[in-house]
Amino acid sequence: MSDLSKKAPRIEPALLRDLIHYDPDTGQLTWKARRPVNFTHCKRDPAWVCRIWNAKYEGRPAFGRREHGYIAGRVFGAHVYAHQVAFAIMTGQWPEAQIDHVNGRRSDNRWRNLRPTDSAQNARNTAISRSNSSGVVGVSWNREKRRWWAYIHPAKGRRHLLGSFRSKADAVAVRKAAERHYGYHQNHGRKPAS
Repeated sequence: MSDLSKKAPRIEPALLRDLIHYDPDTGQLTWKARRPVNFTHCKRDPAWVCRIWNAKYEGRPAFGRREHGYIAGRVFGAHVYAHQVAFAIMTGQWPEAQIDHVNGRRSDNRWRNLRPTDSAQNARNTAISRSNSSGVVGVSWNREKRRWWAYIHPAKGRRHLLGSFRSKADAVAVRKAAERHYGYHQNHGRKPAS
């Protein structure tokens, strides 16, 4: 989220509904036709500018994919994320916390794939790191002890050792049980979305 502001601008959700069509089944956001009143700030005739704008943008995708995978863009010059706009259109208010993409695909803005969450819950639905060598989040091989270690982060910044095990399968089983106990999402530790 580096190139866009982290906090959504406070454009009224009712105005967003007038400007953007959101399809909750596909997650697509497209521009609606605008009215001359939307162009009164222009130096040229608002009706003329409105016709030009509608010919160019009406029915077209409202935002584009960014380097980080999110769909984002601008509304009246303000940076916005598509998932936040979708939430505002559907609920009539901007999200107060984060919006989690349940399946981990940042560009999938279908309504059933979006859920409001806090940062701790969002962290419990992340993909496995590309640098992970064991293939399982929270399980690692200790060369010195020649055992598999399982650990979890039950609270922000706290790492809790679940134990050391002779078999990887035992370490994985303990880690998965701890994930269920601490409320991790079932998709936590999935392969990174491409």
